[in-house]
Amino acid sequence: VTEGLEPIYYDSRNFDFHELDVLIGMAPYRVLPTFPSVQERTYSRKILLDVGSNRFLGSPKSMIDMYAPFMDFDEIHMFEPDLAGMIIPEYYKEHYSIHCHQMNVTVGTRDEKD
Repeated sequence: VTEGLEPIYYDSRNFDFHELDVLIGMAPYRVLPTFPSVQERTYSRKILLDVGSNRFLGSPKSMIDMYAPFMDFDEIHMFEPDLAGMIIPEYYKEHYSIHCHQMNVTVGTRDEKD
């Protein structure tokens, strides 16, 4: 699957940075549900997790909109330490099960030192 994804450039930046001068780009060339190997699978639930969402109009809305033609999410969970200004448009509230978690997220390795 990975050979069909957007290439990472020599400086670890993506297409948006090099071609559009956008420092943070949310759009991949292809989202995973466009791949036949992903479409062929059966899922019991489809959950979007967005860690560091930068308000709803940042990455959450972008990802929901990019995936919408291919996959409906059963739940959307956003993790953001600062929920001030987290305004979710009525359309998204009505059509999606959106949960906001006001917290930082720590990723561990399950090593006893974590």
